[in-house]
Amino acid sequence: AMASRAQPEAPRAQMTHAAVLGAAIVSSRKDMFRAKRALAASGVCVSIGELQHFFYGAFRQSSEYRQLSAANKVLAEEEDGLDDFCSTCGLRGLLICCDA
Repeated sequence: AMASRAQPEAPRAQMTHAAVLGAAIVSSRKDMFRAKRALAASGVCVSIGELQHFFYGAFRQSSEYRQLSAANKVLAEEEDGLDDFCSTCGLRGLLICCDA
């Protein structure tokens, strides 16, 4: 009875650890160095490699990742102030000279 009782705690602990890592990645806006420092300040010791492994593995499949990506995209559009588009590739950029 004791062994079966201990097994559910391992997945629960993994889920809690994943939630903590995910929250750090979101709050740092995917800056792994800032996330590592924030985690260390809260007593969680992880390496940049562990954060990257989590990010490219489980986190990129999550709804939090999709929300973070959408928020970062909106933030980037608001911050850069560029509203010119390349006629060849359609990407945003700074107009250097016109075709006229």
